Amino acid sequence: ATFEAKGSGFLLLTEGGTNGPVQVVEVSTYMSSPAKGRPVVRTPKGIHLGSKTRDVLAAYPAAQREGHEYILGGEYLTVTNAKSTKAIVFETDENGTVIVMRAGTIPQVKYIEHCS
Repeated sequence: ATFEAKGSGFLLLTEGGTNGPVQVVEVSTYMSSPAKGRPVVRTPKGIHLGSKTRDVLAAYPAAQREGHEYILGGEYLTVTNAKSTKAIVFETDENGTVIVMRAGTIPQVKYIEHCS
């Protein structure tokens, strides 16, 4: 899975890199916020922070929906690759707005707590 910010030269790959494989990449408003002068990071299908649940489901019809652990009415929308080894997880708030995007290796990308 990849996230990209078109025109900014910003590309995050979860397949690996020169320093070894990447297990999880997370995009939040800290990293992707035009209001803060940061590039808008999008998936290859155009989903970005601020997209709506309906946009995610239109772009990724096979996304699995699951209730959010901490946000009443929020959801986790998970899109897996054909081998179920990698995924993109979109977290939404109670208004159905994407507030966090993660891409990476299963099971790590599905972890709710990110402390290690």
